[in-house]
Amino acid sequence: MLHYFYYLHFEYEYGKSEEGNPLKNGFAIGYFSTRAKAETQIQFHKNLPGFCDHPLDCFKIEKYGVRFKTKVEDKSLVNIWELSHEYYDGVYDYPTILPPFSTEKEAIEKKEKLKKKKPFCDYPDEFFINEMEVDRYTGWTEGFRELDEEDEACREGFKNTTATTIR
Repeated sequence: MLHYFYYLHFEYEYGKSEEGNPLKNGFAIGYFSTRAKAETQIQFHKNLPGFCDHPLDCFKIEKYGVRFKTKVEDKSLVNIWELSHEYYDGVYDYPTILPPFSTEKEAIEKKEKLKKKKPFCDYPDEFFINEMEVDRYTGWTEGFRELDEEDEACREGFKNTTATTIR
């Protein structure tokens, strides 16, 4: 049976690359059983440090269908599996979050298929599979601060920052 979940994340621009492309930072807030629950989290987060410095359209809600073998009576009581991939090319991070799965096995099978395709095959060890608690995870509850130049210099030493991956 197909059940829908709502992925809430926050994404903002913080500058331009040397080529003039927008540089973006973003991170997940969580998966929710209804759009209304995701929107409630926007209301909670919008006045927190960092979030309040950006327009509301930086909050994004994406609807994903997840197939379960059995009927789910209460979507807020299930866990779903998130598959993500992120690589660093020496200059930029390239995160990808894929639609969630109902089992870890499905996420692993999809990962194995993607490992054979571009750009994933060039970075086959940069996949992350995370079990997500629906309606029970709300990250960034104290807000965030944006990186400054000193933070950016420190970041150069990290090749696998996972700002968009929920652990």
